[in-house]
Amino acid sequence: MASVADELKKFADLHSLGLISDEELANAKRALLEQLSGASKGGRSSRAASDDPKPDSVGGYKILGEIGRGGMGVVYRARNRISSMAQRQGGDVALKLMSSVFAQDASYRARFEKEANVGMELDHPNIVRVVDFVEDGGRLALVMEFVEGCSLKDLLRQRPPWPQSLPRFEGVVDAIRCAHEHEVLHRDIKPANILVSDKGPWKVLDFGLAKNLDAKADMGLTTSRQGLGTDAYMAPEQAMSARTADERADIFSLGLVLYELLTGPYPWGDLESHYELMDFKKQERLVRRRPPPGGVHPDLLDVAWRACRASPDDRFDSVTALQTSLSLTLRRATLEARLGRSVVLNDSGRSTREAEDRLAAETKARRDAEEKAKREAEARANREAKAKRSGCGERPWTSSSPGTGT
Repeated sequence: MASVADELKKFADLHSLGLISDEELANAKRALLEQLSGASKGGRSSRAASDDPKPDSVGGYKILGEIGRGGMGVVYRARNRISSMAQRQGGDVALKLMSSVFAQDASYRARFEKEANVGMELDHPNIVRVVDFVEDGGRLALVMEFVEGCSLKDLLRQRPPWPQSLPRFEGVVDAIRCAHEHEVLHRDIKPANILVSDKGPWKVLDFGLAKNLDAKADMGLTTSRQGLGTDAYMAPEQAMSARTADERADIFSLGLVLYELLTGPYPWGDLESHYELMDFKKQERLVRRRPPPGGVHPDLLDVAWRACRASPDDRFDSVTALQTSLSLTLRRATLEARLGRSVVLNDSGRSTREAEDRLAAETKARRDAEEKAKREAEARANREAKAKRSGCGERPWTSSSPGTGT
């Protein structure tokens, strides 16, 4: 874990490079010095954000158990004490309880409240639904639908096959399209913020770093510590200025997640520092570093590559454009895997007549073979049944039968 001195040096370097303003540098120094002061007095620093004791209840919700914890608080499994309300909320819920350390900071409270507002505003099957916001004796809690499953970060360790995972990922892309239509940027898209479930769609969560595209509505909420996001998945321009990053920053992050779905988890630990990682991105070496595994259609990697270009102008100009390209490429890759040959798709996503005819012929041949096998099995069963009936009433001739002399 980096020391406070190391963190101060990092922000000083960012300032010398012109990547953060004087005000942002001053805010970072103040926060780090407050952290150092709290630690030297034996108090809790922001790194001990989730050390609060487990409560029995928060507001009208009974705490059932812990789901996970992070720097800003703990997520619990909970249930509304009023049975009718619990039923309306779908049973158990996930209650994200903000640490008391951060609850005393006005900027973090504003960020938490904004996450609640965004979650309630966005209605999409691939976005975790926020059902309530609770303030109980100074404690703040975000109440969300409970999703049974794991994060995409955990799933990536199992190397999920792309033919099964990409159609589910398309729903995530559509969720970000919906957010952008509501003039909301996510700014922290990463596998850890995507929940996967065998029983339902993949869902995007954690709009705590979201930015409203209306600058006036977002005024005062985007600061250096709130807007930087996660180094590994952050677009280069977002690292330079979280305030000016637009929809294409989210496209960059989606492209990196797509790349990992196709090739497996990226070895971020091989990169020595924040600066080296950003340099890889700026020089466009990040998604070309490893050869694609066998079986992955190269055109799908090209979609990820275009989304991850260093310059925003070289990427897809909207999530809708990324969505269209991914959908068409995935359909073509699936068809080619089934046909064993190249396929050309038109703008509507339909393949050429030759490929369609061949696919139809193969489908008909397969169905004919299945019908033939079914008829043969029925005929065989009928013959066996007829043979069995023809022997009914006849006693087998054995040495113990009458007339054998025994």
